[in-house]
Amino acid sequence: MKISDEISEIKKEKRYLRTLYFVMFLAFGSISPFAAIFYKRILTNPDGSPAIHLIGIIVSSVPIVGFLANIIVGVFADKFGISRKLITILSFFGSFVALLVGFCGTNSIISLAIEQKFMILFFAVLAYSFVTISLNPLVDSQALQFLNKHSDRKKFGSFRIFGTYGWAVAALLTGIILTFSSKYFHENGTNYRLIYYFGALSMLLLGIIGRGAQGNAIKKPHVSYRQIFRDKYFLRFLIFVFLEGIIMTSTDSYLGYFFDDVMKSPLQIGLVYCFWTTFEIPVLAFSGKLLHKFGSRNILISGIIFIVLELFLFSLFELETPFILKFLATLMHGLAFSLHYIGLMDYLDRYSHKDMRTTYLAAMNIAKTTLATVVGGAVGAVIIANFGSQMLMRGGAVGMLFLIIFFLVYVKSPK
Repeated sequence: MKISDEISEIKKEKRYLRTLYFVMFLAFGSISPFAAIFYKRILTNPDGSPAIHLIGIIVSSVPIVGFLANIIVGVFADKFGISRKLITILSFFGSFVALLVGFCGTNSIISLAIEQKFMILFFAVLAYSFVTISLNPLVDSQALQFLNKHSDRKKFGSFRIFGTYGWAVAALLTGIILTFSSKYFHENGTNYRLIYYFGALSMLLLGIIGRGAQGNAIKKPHVSYRQIFRDKYFLRFLIFVFLEGIIMTSTDSYLGYFFDDVMKSPLQIGLVYCFWTTFEIPVLAFSGKLLHKFGSRNILISGIIFIVLELFLFSLFELETPFILKFLATLMHGLAFSLHYIGLMDYLDRYSHKDMRTTYLAAMNIAKTTLATVVGGAVGAVIIANFGSQMLMRGGAVGMLFLIIFFLVYVKSPK
């Protein structure tokens, strides 16, 4: 291959990966910020109050499917080199199941008894979660594989930033549409099903983009998956992300629920979810320089400190708190997320075997967002039921503060 042709292929690959991130997060950004509110509107007790115990069952059960999804998809992707085919297949399937979840918000389902509504929504959400939990590590592993071959893994943020753009656009548009569409829906909350219809459209587009990508399947070298269990440094890292995941998923899973308590309209929620990404952009854009200068350990700790401050400020929100103060406080999320994320991914990539990146990503996701969510979802529901959503945010801040000490003492940097 000529040098000019190789450069052209590299540029094409960059566009492909950045487009994947943008469109994938269009789907995530239209659904994730409002999913808990959707459950809150659909699953209600006879007196009109949210059936938080049923919502907690959904949040806690999703990781069971995620556990299987990460193992199956991660191993197949690495062993047979079919990551791109899996992205396409999962995207088309995700488009279909997103429509099914949205259907649970129609009047014909809402009029059913709460037990019947719960069962239908429960299985629809599990199917959708199988897709979303699988997709992210597939796309991440493709980006890391490209960077390790053609560039530097520390520039991972320059690809992930396009996911931030997609999330911001989707969150803002969805918030606007939900605010102005409510008057056209006879039953309160049924307009929230639109989030899944938008997500289905984005998933469909993601599948079309993935199908049009070039590249043949490559059989990977034989690798012993038992080496993950022999890697004591990586296992320590997994224990840390598991504990961290319990706190972060318990707060993140109910964040939309919390915002619905303290915000006055879906538009305010959409504005927050859109613009809280503001400081993600410079951090992700200059992730390579930041990691080179400060190191992944310091970057990761900085991100956790901002998470502590973010959750504490959230716990101070009241319905009557001026929106401008809430808006300014949520801007901290961009720094918290992006610093934590690039530090975590750099750690993960340095632990990973070069032919097992998807599997290592899947292992981290199982610990951080699968097993931890089982515990975190239940803990979050119990705290909200007994003390309110504000106390959940404050407890999360205290828990993350203790985890900083745990990380510094227990987690070892990869060799």
